Amino acid sequence: MAKIIVAISGGKASAWCADWALKNYPKEDVILYFNDTKWEHPDLYRFLDDLSKHFNHPITWDSDGRNPEQLFYGNSALANNRMPFCSRILKAERMQKYYKDGDVLVFGIGADEPHRSNRIVGVYQTVAVKTGKWCKLKFPLISENTTNQ
Repeated sequence: MAKIIVAISGGKASAWCADWALKNYPKEDVILYFNDTKWEHPDLYRFLDDLSKHFNHPITWDSDGRNPEQLFYGNSALANNRMPFCSRILKAERMQKYYKDGDVLVFGIGADEPHRSNRIVGVYQTVAVKTGKWCKLKFPLISENTTNQ
């Protein structure tokens, strides 16, 4: 059975998407998925706990156990916008390993960020060709025309 996997970052967009998914899909099919970089502010972890309680739904935490500093040493470089290996390794690749063929992935990308949604679509098309794991991508902030206003 396909799962609905909501990428939870700790921001308001991903929290909104979690609420949207839990209202639009059977609760037992929804996975609230958080990539822990082991480098987050303590208040983020508190907020995630509050979200889980608010939704009465667990958050699945995933991590390869390393933090960005460990990746800096391992790559002999500091990550930056031209070498975003922290985001790629600690977040994107973890999600790509986690989801199963047929799952629905939900991202909190807004209508004001089409470059980000387009990039994610391209990445997951490439992943699907390489792995044979096809997923459906949802961007509910865009499809529901939801803004910060």
